[in-house]
Amino acid sequence: MSSDNPTSATVANGSPAATTGYEFTPEQNVVIRSLGSKMKLVGLILLIFGALNLINAFLVQIVFTQLDNEAIPADIRDQLAQIGQRERWILTGYVTVVGIVFLCVGAWTRSAGESFGQIVATSGNDINHLMEGFKTLNKMYSLIATVLVAAILAYLVLVIAKIVLAEQ
Repeated sequence: MSSDNPTSATVANGSPAATTGYEFTPEQNVVIRSLGSKMKLVGLILLIFGALNLINAFLVQIVFTQLDNEAIPADIRDQLAQIGQRERWILTGYVTVVGIVFLCVGAWTRSAGESFGQIVATSGNDINHLMEGFKTLNKMYSLIATVLVAAILAYLVLVIAKIVLAEQ
């Protein structure tokens, strides 16, 4: 078997030969390095947004427990008091789920970026590092697809419930 960058080879008698792993060209490495760096940056930003959402979920509940506090302006207290207990928990749950999704996507984006960075930093394992990056991206997109389908279904349920309740 002949190839410029073999991943495996066979000697004349049909037995596997020792080979070096596939290596991307220097020009390809520039693109891969840039992608890996950008993915790690985007992953960090997503991690920050995820943490901020979880903090906001916590703060929402604190604000609602402090409605009797005189430090909160009366007009804001009145508006917040109109939000029911169930809606408060729905809001908190929503912000929490968004935070967790951002944390997962951020961590997986950084991990995939690290795998792409390893392609450039090491020799002989480019395909293995590339596949690790792809596996991580597959997990991330599986989560995103699941969350989006669940969000669409939840939205449809809410619309149908609103229509049914409006007819009564």
